[in-house]
Amino acid sequence: MEELRLTVNGIEVQGKKGDTVLQVCQRNDIYIPILCHMEGLSDQGTCRMCIVEIEGERGLKTACTTPAREGMVVWTDTERLNQLRRSTLERLFSKRNHFCMFCELSGDCELQSLAYRAGIDHFGYPFLYPPLALDSSHPYLLLDHNRCVLCRRCIRACADLVGNRTLGVKGRGFSAMVSVDMDQALSQSTCISCGTCVQVCPTGALFDRINAYGGKTKECRRVSTVCGSCALGCGVELFVRSNHIVRIWGDFASEVNRGVLCVRGRYQPLLGRRERIRIPLMRRNGYLEEVGWEEVLEVVATTLRQAREKTGGALGALVSQRSTNETLYLFRRLFQEVLHGEQVGVLSVGSGFSEEEIWRQIPPGLISSNGTADPARRKAVLRAANSYGAEKLGLNEIRWPENLETLYILLGEESGETLSLSELRRIPHIFLQTSYLSPLVEVAQVVLPSRVWP
Repeated sequence: MEELRLTVNGIEVQGKKGDTVLQVCQRNDIYIPILCHMEGLSDQGTCRMCIVEIEGERGLKTACTTPAREGMVVWTDTERLNQLRRSTLERLFSKRNHFCMFCELSGDCELQSLAYRAGIDHFGYPFLYPPLALDSSHPYLLLDHNRCVLCRRCIRACADLVGNRTLGVKGRGFSAMVSVDMDQALSQSTCISCGTCVQVCPTGALFDRINAYGGKTKECRRVSTVCGSCALGCGVELFVRSNHIVRIWGDFASEVNRGVLCVRGRYQPLLGRRERIRIPLMRRNGYLEEVGWEEVLEVVATTLRQAREKTGGALGALVSQRSTNETLYLFRRLFQEVLHGEQVGVLSVGSGFSEEEIWRQIPPGLISSNGTADPARRKAVLRAANSYGAEKLGLNEIRWPENLETLYILLGEESGETLSLSELRRIPHIFLQTSYLSPLVEVAQVVLPSRVWP
């Protein structure tokens, strides 16, 4: 790509053809304050923080929207520019409620950081802000108009990155505000709860309800990884504090999702504080103790072999109906063909998922249709579909014979509420394979770690 040579603050720098002045400065580690600019979003120059002086041109230019040219002479750090930027910041602070000591984003706010860098310790303008509405109707995020600076990052992210176009602007001048579907509540809008708008917001105008006070960025350890909620492989950044995930952001550097996440990837892993089972547990003297894999597998194998030699339904096995067809097939083959278990089935056959759960597990990006206009018929279809693969493999709801002595349970996302603990207590040997602690752990003699269920 063709290179350009510019002079910035008296220093000759290089850029690439097609770069803006801001991009050239960023490539050469020259600081220019920004507020509305964000990589990956279309530039508008609305915040006026990146203004620069260009020799030979009238007025001031916004660096984020001005194309760089060969031989251009640019000044980014003059007394005039710094005074104008300071004045712009003071007007932003006085226009609406920006009292940092009460803000959830204090310490992580870009507006606050710019004010500190500019040396602002008081406001030069009277407070003119009106009391504006706060939309708290959404289960995952909150919109506070009192702290909005109208940078329009959220609007551009919703349109350019997500393609949803839920957000816009209503009003003009001092009365301008971010609108949701032409003045709808967030909970009643077309918002898909992806949270991209929250991640790009530079102030406390949009923030997550779940982790509002979970910890500032500097207090957290950032871990780049891949989302495990489905097979798409979206890149995520985890904010970890005290060994707990307090925030999940999309990774804008990921080629898979470009920073955009779905509600399953961003919010649902934070809803439950389930304790992960990492090593095998075995009950001794009434208490579960940590044991090694060799010891616990020997106990399980010996008990299963002994149960196989008995008849009359001494061996039973339950598997999550949310397992894959491959898992169901191998489970059936092991317990029916190898161990000759007479009671092998799935958890909660016929109970079905709610319609909300069904749609929640549809992979993002899959275009789906209702299929029937009859709600009663649609509900029946959804109810029948959840255990279709299990039924085809011969895994049905098991009976509970009196002589059942050994029961192996492969638990999925279910927590086991459908099984009666009092009914299970009479079974001498219960082996539970699960990812998290659940009520079934109380009656299990052996607990084996399993893969993480989203």
